[in-house]
Amino acid sequence: MDIALLLPIVGMVFGTLSVLTFWMPGLAVVLGVGELAADLLGAATHSTDDDESASLWALVGILVATLGLTTDAIAVLAGASPL
Repeated sequence: MDIALLLPIVGMVFGTLSVLTFWMPGLAVVLGVGELAADLLGAATHSTDDDESASLWALVGILVATLGLTTDAIAVLAGASPL
């Protein structure tokens, strides 16, 4: 299996962890940024053009990264203590 096809899946795992750890803003932001980077790299590779499911995983991952980073920002603004 090509590494470019695994990047969106790795990004989804990071994103899920980012959303679940919103109460620890330091860790959640690192996971969210890691997910966003993995999904953007996965979406930008030429091999995802041929694989529609990998492109869909990358798009969903970008949306989850946005959700995760938004919940992290809300948690910081609400006064959650950083790591």
